[in-house]
Amino acid sequence: MEAIRKHLGISSWHVLSHSWGGLLAQAYTAWHPDRVSSLVLSSSSLGVGADWKLTKRVAFRTSRQRAGLWGTVRLYCYGSGLGAPGSVRNRAMRHVMTETWHNYFLDPRRAPDPDEHWLGGCSADAMIRTDRAVSREDPAVLTGLPHTPVPRWSCTASTTFSARQPTSSGAAFRRHSSSHSRIPGTCTGCRTKRITARHCTISTPRHGQSIV
Repeated sequence: MEAIRKHLGISSWHVLSHSWGGLLAQAYTAWHPDRVSSLVLSSSSLGVGADWKLTKRVAFRTSRQRAGLWGTVRLYCYGSGLGAPGSVRNRAMRHVMTETWHNYFLDPRRAPDPDEHWLGGCSADAMIRTDRAVSREDPAVLTGLPHTPVPRWSCTASTTFSARQPTSSGAAFRRHSSSHSRIPGTCTGCRTKRITARHCTISTPRHGQSIV
């Protein structure tokens, strides 16, 4: 991200992120707070190191529950192709991301297919390398994020449960999908509830304001 910013010649920018990109954006903001004008996290992933591994386990469990037996079999079969070379690996990646996309929906069988341009931009090599790097990272890398002078927005929609307690990785605000089980140590005492409206938390550290 920093290399892109330098290439574009931007002194600072507004960072909008989703899912795995939200995790990258949090780390970037913690490392380069002077380069971030504002940070928006939309259904962001949680933490690095042990926190990230725990998040993956919960996400995989939810995916299996939604996909059912045959959907899970398909996902693991396609996933085994990620270690193959060339075109086989690329095709496997497209299928893995298609299955993953469908499992984001409460009923994967009725989910629309992902956009072809989006699938074309998915890289197995980039995904595997990033996953390994994030898994090895020290969770303390994000502990300074709540104290950075950067306005933060944390948003999600659909069924949610939420917590104001910081996670072990130190992020100030979290929103979790209720399809994920409560994560020990990250949202103690959370209760699941079904909602239809979008929830947004706006934090402006410079002025000490918070709006929900």
